[in-house]
Amino acid sequence: MSSQTNFTFRFRRQPLKLLYTLYKLITIPFIKLPFFILRAIFIRPRPTWSLARTVYVDLYRQVVVFIGQTGITPHLSPDKGAESARKQFGVGFSFVEPIPEEGIVADVKEAARLNGVKPERRWGYWYGPGVLEEGFKKPPPGTKMFYFMHGGGFVLGSAHPSDPLTGETSTPILKHCPGANIFAIEYRLAQASPYPLANGFPAGLIDALSGYYYLVHTLGIDSNDIIVSGSSAGGALAVGMLLYIIRQGLHRRDGSGLSLPLPRALWLESPAVDWGMSHVTSTSSMTLFQRSDIVSPFIQPTDYCVRAVLGNLPKEEAEKNVYISPASKNLTDEEVKGLFKEFPDVALTYGGSEILRDVVWTFRDRLVRDLGKERVLDLEEPDCPHVFSTLLLHEKDKESAYGKVGRWYKDL
Repeated sequence: MSSQTNFTFRFRRQPLKLLYTLYKLITIPFIKLPFFILRAIFIRPRPTWSLARTVYVDLYRQVVVFIGQTGITPHLSPDKGAESARKQFGVGFSFVEPIPEEGIVADVKEAARLNGVKPERRWGYWYGPGVLEEGFKKPPPGTKMFYFMHGGGFVLGSAHPSDPLTGETSTPILKHCPGANIFAIEYRLAQASPYPLANGFPAGLIDALSGYYYLVHTLGIDSNDIIVSGSSAGGALAVGMLLYIIRQGLHRRDGSGLSLPLPRALWLESPAVDWGMSHVTSTSSMTLFQRSDIVSPFIQPTDYCVRAVLGNLPKEEAEKNVYISPASKNLTDEEVKGLFKEFPDVALTYGGSEILRDVVWTFRDRLVRDLGKERVLDLEEPDCPHVFSTLLLHEKDKESAYGKVGRWYKDL
């Protein structure tokens, strides 16, 4: 058994869940909130933060802890998801057929065998202008599209607009990237003990490939109009998908076997690309920025996400598998040399106060080494937490960060 204190789901069953919820409803407003306010008056994790912003981040972490003790909400069924997306949010819906099994090869095929994973029919949601009127079909030629994978450590979150991990992130993208559509894939979530082991690697990667295959081959969208994108763990899926396409030569095939051309660009928000935790030191952002971030109880010190995504794979895969942890410091220079040399242009949006800042720096430096500085846009936003597009009280930061994304988008 793990010795972790977060994400144990110890109160997932009734009546313990109800009792724990009542406990939190009492202790947070009457004990924790006054403490957070008093502490913020004298000590703030970032000098530029207001008292309100400091307390908000503290409270947000309490929500993360609550989820980790009471359980993760499963995805809506496709029927319910489609109905609520259309009626409540004006968002489109499409089923995604599984990628042909011939597209799953080599080491990913072996990992799929070990974890009992096969391509499955999935679904996704359309955001942006005209998607309802067009019936979720092929958009007009030349329409740029973000193909998006939400965050959530591979174990939570949804592409549905009711989930802030997609719904809130889509808002600044659509605002600053006029004319763009977003297609968000509902990939399988991994799980581990105390739940039955399910959907370990490469389930999410296969679903990401299925969604991309759907856009390129089923809808016939020009890959040069697609910007592959992802937040947090979704960023790892986006990177892993492109690495897989390149390493297996799927982008080079011409009429022989399954082919997947590369997209025009890659945009990542706070990519979580080191699940082996190789950046954890006493002086790293993983340690020093615990209080200035929202996900510190989630990413560290919990091993639930890692156990879930690995499934039956050995623990060292979290440190050495380039599809899971392409920024791992435990990869040798030989293993990462030229790893990203065929990547398209990349833009990185992340916060200067998030625990993954040093991880993103390592990833950025590897991209720059392979692609050149002119093809890697570094959009670090000072004093912002992880995936700050989903947070309240960060409007100025969102406007600044996504204004830069919009200018990058227009120049593609």
